[in-house]
Amino acid sequence: MPAHIGTFVVCPTAQADTKANPKRANFAYPPDIGNLLKTLNTFLEHFRIHFIFLTRIVKTLLFKMDNLGETIRKLREEKELPLRTVAAFLDIDQAILSKIERGQRNATREQVVKLAEYFKIKESDLLVSWLSDKLVYEVADEQVALKALQVAEEKVKYQKSKSKK
Repeated sequence: MPAHIGTFVVCPTAQADTKANPKRANFAYPPDIGNLLKTLNTFLEHFRIHFIFLTRIVKTLLFKMDNLGETIRKLREEKELPLRTVAAFLDIDQAILSKIERGQRNATREQVVKLAEYFKIKESDLLVSWLSDKLVYEVADEQVALKALQVAEEKVKYQKSKSKK
């Protein structure tokens, strides 16, 4: 069982009322965190439900729908950091970082790797966002963009399987 669930609880505890109605559950909120974890564990065991925690959902939305610049800005603002602090870490002018955040300039791969290190997030998450931005920029105006991306995916799979041999 994870040690940290999140900032707030989305799921009440449940105990099955099997005599009256086996499908019905009576919900009661525990008075403290110790009871919460115990009752949550009971709830999970009873219903055998696998939960996706809120942080994963937020992370997925953050990296999949925002462009890299928006992601960087959200990460920076979440930590209440000024542009100059992050720009200094990247060894770039804050005007350049501002343009990256606004989507007016592209970050380099090296900058993306440094940002992942700085914000203590997975490098692959930021790199995926960076690469997907590059792909979208190249194919956005094409009518056959999705088909081309599907073919490209197959080519990448083929190249990987070929290089393993």
